[in-house]
Amino acid sequence: GMLAGVLAGLVTGVLQTKLRIQPILAGILTMTGLYSVNLIIMGKSTYSTAGKANAYSLLSFLPGKISKGVLLILLTAAGVAVLAWFFRTQVGMSVRATGDNEQMVRASSINSDAMKLIGLAIANAFVALSGGLLQQYNSAADISMGVGTVVIGLAAIVIGEVLIRRRGVVFGLLAAVLGSVIYRAICALVLQIGLDANYMKLFTALFITAAISVPALKKARGK
Repeated sequence: GMLAGVLAGLVTGVLQTKLRIQPILAGILTMTGLYSVNLIIMGKSTYSTAGKANAYSLLSFLPGKISKGVLLILLTAAGVAVLAWFFRTQVGMSVRATGDNEQMVRASSINSDAMKLIGLAIANAFVALSGGLLQQYNSAADISMGVGTVVIGLAAIVIGEVLIRRRGVVFGLLAAVLGSVIYRAICALVLQIGLDANYMKLFTALFITAAISVPALKKARGK
């Protein structure tokens, strides 16, 4: 799954760097193509893997959802550690610099196009890993599982950075993880308190709006 994600990231990167297609449009084109690829691989819009061994079977000696939770925590910690290490290497810092100031990177004789390809490959590898783990967690795959994921990701980052100030790579990664957990906890809370699922998007939008407004409110109060 991660290898497929790397290939998808490289396709998006090539569309951006070689064909000079706008980044957002390049991502949309890749996602559109992957929709058909997923249908071809699955053979139908839904696919069940119930009863089959999966990654969570490695901790089958633990009861039920505990094994799934432990594995997800371990993989998340490993992912944060690997990314924290990588972004402190020379290549990793070049990738970060490309995102911050591409013109400066080009002036420093660094191949910014290559850095974009590396960044997109790594990002999509983790996206694919997450999708694979979600599919195995649910023991089923649906062609529409990824719909709205980009918005959820942005919401998680915003929520996390409101709570944890970015003071380096590690804090940035922890903010993303914490934001994701809080976002999902909010969704679960909405369902637990008995609200209609139809209100989920509205409630989420209001919460994200409040989270985004916190820095501006603090600044206004400081004045």
